[in-house]
Amino acid sequence: MKKILFILLFLAISILAKSQTVIVIDKTNLQPLPYIAIYSNNPKVSVITNHNGKANIDAFKGADSIYFKHISYNSKVYNYNDLLKMNFKISLSEKTYSIDEVVISASKFEEKRKDVVQPIQVIKPKELAFMNQPTTADVLQNTGNVLMQKSQLGGGSPIIRGFETNKVLIVIDGVRMNNAIYRGGHTQNIITLDNSIMDKIEIVFGPGSVVYGSDALGGVMHFYTKNPLLSDTSKMLVKANAYTRYSTACNEKTGHVDFNLGWKKFASLTSFTYSDFGDLRQGANRNPLYGDWGKRTFY
Repeated sequence: MKKILFILLFLAISILAKSQTVIVIDKTNLQPLPYIAIYSNNPKVSVITNHNGKANIDAFKGADSIYFKHISYNSKVYNYNDLLKMNFKISLSEKTYSIDEVVISASKFEEKRKDVVQPIQVIKPKELAFMNQPTTADVLQNTGNVLMQKSQLGGGSPIIRGFETNKVLIVIDGVRMNNAIYRGGHTQNIITLDNSIMDKIEIVFGPGSVVYGSDALGGVMHFYTKNPLLSDTSKMLVKANAYTRYSTACNEKTGHVDFNLGWKKFASLTSFTYSDFGDLRQGANRNPLYGDWGKRTFY
């Protein structure tokens, strides 16, 4: 009996000694939100969520008003009992307006989007995650502003305003992937870029020869990859993501994993993606007046 009482007492002390952690997530994609300011006026305390969207709120016990704020999200206020009822899991919704969105692709230096003369489209990280497209070619095609020529499943050659291949420029992190000496026919350069590791995509429509050279007649597609995260503590930051996907439409099988190792002054981000697509086959239904014209009789 004494042993049972001792075990129960030990468990009670352990539960009381355990620090209380709150996690803040995005309401749309359910991803953890770092750098969310959490503060209270009574008691006067404040903390910021870490890279995993978590923060220790032991000091907030009994607080009547606990504020959750971020410049890109709608603020929320709860008391400590409300947090307890929600199991210390808070979801924030993103603000519907953009505060002076900055773009780089138009002039190769940072400037406000509203000051850019050329039409430009920005695909943000959340949009990339929400699209969940098999390839980068499909990402661009789903914007509705870039035509994609496809000769096989998993492929794609972008066309902007009637210009293609050596007349539209593909840039990744400031390094061009093609130029004017490339062939004039369709090429599949775009599918060599992994959309799972993209942080942002900027598409500049119209001539960009003054800034980028004569191979940017139709436009520029500038891809920005994710940056490694540094640790904000003395401990090494380890963060990883992984997913698998199967698509019945094109018999797609994709696996992805990336991991981030971060210290105070050095960080690295490594990404691996493998994709396999089925073969594109001709449909069985065709106009009988055509006969066997253009038909492939073997596979």
